[in-house]
Amino acid sequence: FISAPNTKGDVKYSIKADPITRRIEYVLNSGQNNPDNPNVWNVGQVINLKAATRSGYLFGGWFKDTSFDDSSKVKTINEGITEDLKLYAKWIKAAPPTNPTYTKTKKSVTITFTKADSADYTIFICKGKTYKAKENTVTIKGLGKNRRYVIKAQSVWKLDDGKPVKSRATTFSVRTAK
Repeated sequence: FISAPNTKGDVKYSIKADPITRRIEYVLNSGQNNPDNPNVWNVGQVINLKAATRSGYLFGGWFKDTSFDDSSKVKTINEGITEDLKLYAKWIKAAPPTNPTYTKTKKSVTITFTKADSADYTIFICKGKTYKAKENTVTIKGLGKNRRYVIKAQSVWKLDDGKPVKSRATTFSVRTAK
């Protein structure tokens, strides 16, 4: 409000401005936007963006450009943003690890594989135990000689909320050496 003196004391005036409205364009690349994400917003309004969805993919976030660099990531529209926005959805193929090859001994199997795109780690489950691999190799020890084992493998990503998201599982069998 604005205050101005007069002979009878202070007179108070208030001024209300119309909000400045801006547009948001979402580039979804075959995905579907969350209905809670607005197409317009008023400058100064804070909006927490919601994840889009796409079958067979994980949502990697909203970005200001297609470099998908962390510096262009947008989680919240806040009072510091005053221009129209064009936001790009980043998609990560939710695939299990591929191309497993094996090195076998009498009591262990070393598996080398191709890690899924942007996966934080891969898990292998054998005999009820889970083995975690951050790189593209894992060794499963304590196995019996000349025995067949079924191994389940899944790629794992940690998204913005910190919760792990797993790919569908791929299953294969391998026999240890004699």
